[in-house]
Amino acid sequence: MRKFREMIFSGGNKGFTLIELLVVIAVLGILAGIAIPRMTGITDEAKKAAAISDLENVQTGLEMYYASNEEYPTTLSSISNYIKLDDFDEAEYNITLNTTGYSISHKTYTTKASISN
Repeated sequence: MRKFREMIFSGGNKGFTLIELLVVIAVLGILAGIAIPRMTGITDEAKKAAAISDLENVQTGLEMYYASNEEYPTTLSSISNYIKLDDFDEAEYNITLNTTGYSISHKTYTTKASISN
């Protein structure tokens, strides 16, 4: 024990051994292997929730337009007076609008995120 203290406080060999470095790298690798897949699943769930929220907002705008005009709009820009469409990316959605109804679905999340009247 005395030699260990002398080595630490007297400025003996400084640095880590190869074994110590390999153990730290292995532990970091294991932690990364656990954390990264969990983060990927979380972001996918967040994207699904955002898509469903966007669809529900568009549905609300379509229904508000219908309540005011007694017909559905033929273009999505017609509902911009009722809801904010700034962050809505039409390229991500399959949208069919006509005066008698509508159908909207997300191109990636079609099973859980589709709305029609």
